[in-house]
Amino acid sequence: MVATTGRPGRESGVVTLELVVAIGIMVTALMAIAYSYHSERQMLLATYHRAVAVEAVDGEMEVLLAGEWRSWAEGEHDYKLAGDAPAALPAGRCTLTIGGGRVRLEWRPSGPRSGGAVAREARVR
Repeated sequence: MVATTGRPGRESGVVTLELVVAIGIMVTALMAIAYSYHSERQMLLATYHRAVAVEAVDGEMEVLLAGEWRSWAEGEHDYKLAGDAPAALPAGRCTLTIGGGRVRLEWRPSGPRSGGAVAREARVR
């Protein structure tokens, strides 16, 4: 005869409970990792959009300051960015404002988390 120290059903219940708790801890850790990955991806995409916007606005500002601004009347105008860079940007609006001896070019995204507005301003004669 073999002596047992406890009931087999109770021991397997404790093991099952430990397994459920371990899986719960693992799922919680994986959810945190997935959330941080998603947040970092959004931040990197917004940073990329901002870098593209800065490059496009800086390039157009150089063209404007080279004398192109004279072909525009004073006031605020919609401005179309040239080149391939605007295709990489999210929806937004670029405006050119001329007045008071200043030229201002600004790109503003339509939605949130798109890198924010980029503006360049310079004095002209």
